[in-house]
Amino acid sequence: MGIKAVVEAIHEPPQHGDPDGLTVALPWEDEKRIKELGSWCYLDEEMKKNGKGPIEVLGQIFTDLTAQPDDRSKLVYKRHPQSFYMSSLEVIFAAKMQAAHPTVTRGSRTGEYGSRFVTAIVTGTEEGGVDIQSFQVSEQAVAMVQADMITASRNPQVIIVQKETEGRYIPEVFYRSKNQYGIEVKESAKPTFPVDFLLVNITHGFPLYPSPLFRSPKGFPIENRHGIEEQTTDKLLAEINQIDAASVVASPIDSSFEARRAREKVAKWLSDWHLLAYWNQVEIIGREDIKAIAKVATSPNFEEATVLDPLLERDGWQTLTAVAVESAPSKSRNTGSLSRPMDNDGFEEIPPELLEEMGMDVDSGSRPRSRLDTGPGASTSSGTKMCPHCTFENDASARDCEVCGLPL
Repeated sequence: MGIKAVVEAIHEPPQHGDPDGLTVALPWEDEKRIKELGSWCYLDEEMKKNGKGPIEVLGQIFTDLTAQPDDRSKLVYKRHPQSFYMSSLEVIFAAKMQAAHPTVTRGSRTGEYGSRFVTAIVTGTEEGGVDIQSFQVSEQAVAMVQADMITASRNPQVIIVQKETEGRYIPEVFYRSKNQYGIEVKESAKPTFPVDFLLVNITHGFPLYPSPLFRSPKGFPIENRHGIEEQTTDKLLAEINQIDAASVVASPIDSSFEARRAREKVAKWLSDWHLLAYWNQVEIIGREDIKAIAKVATSPNFEEATVLDPLLERDGWQTLTAVAVESAPSKSRNTGSLSRPMDNDGFEEIPPELLEEMGMDVDSGSRPRSRLDTGPGASTSSGTKMCPHCTFENDASARDCEVCGLPL
């Protein structure tokens, strides 16, 4: 019998790409905080009866997707029986991660034994598609890495056994395989042996009818993706204003259909792991506020009228929504110093002081009828023709205005 785990979210630690791989900043500063945050994502009593508990670290996942040079729509098939499934460097990395995440058990004297930490790889298939391969490394592999008995090789298919030194003894390591005659033989692992002997296959799959824990329709930017997408307080406040969270009230105050829909909208927006992980960087929101948000984010039923009430009553949430409203750009700011008010015809309105200089009516924006009583382009008493567009006085014989160039 085995244990089935369900992946609910992926958190990306700090990392940067290299020409020959990827460097991950481990151990990372937020690891303790993220694990604690997962423990706050507890589920209701009904879901606990079904064996579901708080979120915990399950494993790691990485990709090695490379497009085929002759067809960019297909991927290179890298991991297969004739090459490797996990390289020697990846095996050592997986062993270190398993050692850092032991399984708590009462059957061990130390209280810990083994690990359930899984390594998943998103890679190309033989048909050029995408598939996931999942593995663990054996307990022998973890023990040899902890004892510094093995090291990575340039050849990804084999792993190197460390050499003995004057002050260090390396025990003999053997493995069994079939020779060219099909007979099983025992061979020495020195100096190298195949990586496959350290791997444990883990089955995986995808549900036909998924029911994710986090169900936000619009995802918040993902953490630690500097230069691609940034998590900022301005982005957070803008989204709070976008869903009009400040106008949402508790169910005892307003139980109408519109109010319930508004509360449901806010609850769905909160149901985002990346947003949940960002709340700790918002100084207005305290520890207890984040716990309340985590409970809302993992609620099984957002349509329930009272699901948002505990959060709406908290001072931290009320302060945050008030700050969001105050930080929102007002219409007066958009049409003030940056741009002039627009007239009905789509052009900027003429300032009142210019209207007075031009002899026009400030209230209505029209010219005095005493000056243009004979209609646009009419000749004045001085023998000139006034432009109906800019009011410049042209020669009586002119057809177009000398200033604006429009017909008189």
